[in-house]
Amino acid sequence: MLLLEERFHQLTGAEFFRFKSWDKLKNIFSPLVTTLSSKMVFTIGGTNGKGEVSYCLDYLLNCQGYTVGTFTSPHLKCISERFRLNGKKSTINEIIGA
Repeated sequence: MLLLEERFHQLTGAEFFRFKSWDKLKNIFSPLVTTLSSKMVFTIGGTNGKGEVSYCLDYLLNCQGYTVGTFTSPHLKCISERFRLNGKKSTINEIIGA
């Protein structure tokens, strides 16, 4: 398994993201990595169709009984469009309270 530093450099390359303190960055991302390490995570990339693929996966996994959280970007009207849980759009209050 790759160390967090190695994976980060693979994804971004040093020329894209320069930071002064690796410890500060670790403090930000370590809780996320710890939380997600026991979860199944899909990253959908490419030029077109990412949103539609995300919604289809959300729907199919939901039908199989999985709890599904989806984040898409960008939003069209309101930032709450980016966050979905089990196929339902989150409210601003839910996002702020998270």
